[in-house]
Amino acid sequence: MLHSQTESWNAGSLDSFMSKGYWKSDSLQFITPKGIKLGYEKVLNGYKKSYPNKAAMGHLEFNDIKVLSLDDKKSIYQVFGHWDVRKDEKSTGGFFSLIIKNINGEPKIVIDHTY
Repeated sequence: MLHSQTESWNAGSLDSFMSKGYWKSDSLQFITPKGIKLGYEKVLNGYKKSYPNKAAMGHLEFNDIKVLSLDDKKSIYQVFGHWDVRKDEKSTGGFFSLIIKNINGEPKIVIDHTY
């Protein structure tokens, strides 16, 4: 799922980035140092405000990814690691911790802590 999201981001498609990874629900939580956004549409709109076009999005990479199962059924996971966006020789990055749940047979981010 993260690989598909990376491909979508690097192709300049926030709609695809969101649909391939995030739970399309008003209960989706996106938590950053700037605050909490609740709901798929609010998260998508926040991304679109911060990254209005492909040039602003730069090139995304995820590194140092660790996966931890949180239940015996292996249907809920914590995934954490480092994110990096490179634009014009400049790099911005940080860390993330995701709670991913299998929903209708697909892994979907239900909680995203990105900082």
